[in-house]
Amino acid sequence: MDNGKRMILAVGVIFLMLILYPVYLKWVNPPKEETAGARQTQVVEKAQPAPYQAPRETPQAEESYREAPSPQVVANEELYDLQNENLAITFSTLGGTIKYLEAKGFSKLHNQDAILVDVDKGLRGSYAVLFPFEKTNIDRAAFKRDKTLEKDKNVIAFTALKDGNLKITKVYSLLPGESSLELKIILENTSASFQRAQYELSTQLNFSPQEAEGYNRNSLEAGARIEGKVKSKNIGSIAKKGFLTEGESSWAFASKKYFALITAPLEGDFKRTRAIKLNEHEIANFALLPSVELAPGESRSQTFLLYTGAKEYNALKSYHRHFEALLSKGFFGTFRIWLLLALQFLFKYLHNWGWAIVVITILIKLAFTPLTHMSFESMKRMQALQPKIKAIQEKYKSEPQRMNKEVMDFYKKNKVNPLGGCLPMLLQMPIFIAFYQVLYQAIELKGAPFIFWIHDLSAPDKLITLPFSLPFLGDGLNVLPIIMMLSMIWQQKLTPTGTSPEQAKMMAFLPIIFGFIFYNLPSGLVLYWTVNNVLTILHQTITKKWLPHKPAEETAAA
Repeated sequence: MDNGKRMILAVGVIFLMLILYPVYLKWVNPPKEETAGARQTQVVEKAQPAPYQAPRETPQAEESYREAPSPQVVANEELYDLQNENLAITFSTLGGTIKYLEAKGFSKLHNQDAILVDVDKGLRGSYAVLFPFEKTNIDRAAFKRDKTLEKDKNVIAFTALKDGNLKITKVYSLLPGESSLELKIILENTSASFQRAQYELSTQLNFSPQEAEGYNRNSLEAGARIEGKVKSKNIGSIAKKGFLTEGESSWAFASKKYFALITAPLEGDFKRTRAIKLNEHEIANFALLPSVELAPGESRSQTFLLYTGAKEYNALKSYHRHFEALLSKGFFGTFRIWLLLALQFLFKYLHNWGWAIVVITILIKLAFTPLTHMSFESMKRMQALQPKIKAIQEKYKSEPQRMNKEVMDFYKKNKVNPLGGCLPMLLQMPIFIAFYQVLYQAIELKGAPFIFWIHDLSAPDKLITLPFSLPFLGDGLNVLPIIMMLSMIWQQKLTPTGTSPEQAKMMAFLPIIFGFIFYNLPSGLVLYWTVNNVLTILHQTITKKWLPHKPAEETAAA
């Protein structure tokens, strides 16, 4: 493979990875509008005979696990407010649920996104108790507040009687200084005969129209941690097919870009989880508990940890229940966590996320310096060997197989790897993609300023708003992508190539293509790529001035 083809291969691979990755995500999770019929679909919950075995998931049965919004309840609804430093919560007597929950301290940057639960008046709230295998509307019934169980101002309790024989008690305890609650559910058999019960606990997450559009759709999801792995589907897939998975799960969740609602039993596991799209602004997850049999007068209790806050790595990890696994899902999850932890470590000393990105870029560049230097040397040698390679190609042009063999033998004799120039770029692509995901999803970097006009590293670095909008670029003048394009042009002038004039003209368009790709990406990502280009230019300059290369022809003649 000659130098021109090698460069085309490198550019093609990088270009395809950058372009096709978001396309692939959209293909896997295609946006799809719900039809009016789909929104009006009603699911009738039918009673199942003992022993209350959950139905197994099948393609035919999957649709049965989607349900329409809860019908309005004709009952008196009373609301009660509780709050601490991190949460503001409104409780409802309808189902003894949470009707409103806001993560305090984030509204300035996240506007309405910090509102995690916001259920319309008269509808069932979040953390309802449902009995999916029985005909009952206890999840929509009016509970009574039980102040005898409220030990302090951070506790609120509700009780209700189901079918005249099962008393349900729900005790919420708001944990001081934390973005979480404890929910204790007590089932008491008030009849004179044995009673069997199996219930689900719901989680309803509120989202805005913006959070359900574009790339944000991939972060708006629901699922569970099963056998040590997080399994989930995003809003597009859930709206289309629903989500149902059986198997013991240590916790269930519903999450969006920066926030999550996680439900974890303190003892035991859930048996099954399912998720549905309730309406245009709510997604719900339902986690099924094991069946219990109660003797007359017997009671059983289960306590749940309810995490209701930001997807901050340190906050999630502090609960020691692997909640941080939400941040490491996906093929590049490990790289994301490594980069995030490295950025957090540097931020402790630099107190600026932008400078942390600059420093980590330098460290990554230093790690790849030997490989990059080998790439420069390989390109120089390839450039010097081009005349002899072309001579071999001309000599055996009528024998393609022979020609390829002779060219590869010539490379081997001269110790040249035709793909050597591509390798550093290809090896950095996982880091690049992980950087993109960290900057896009890490709440720590939301609204983080750098210097001058760069006020938010998680967004494009718009200097001014133009009075008009350009196709593919929008109405903002973003400066960093322009600087990045100039650095790529400078780097091209320093990079040795053996391309033909036609190929050189094609390569000249590469900075423009990358400029279009990067123009509306997070400024932190463009900063990383720009600093990387500048360091490569510095490396090339030093190599050219102080590390002279031994001509390849001497090696070839040996």
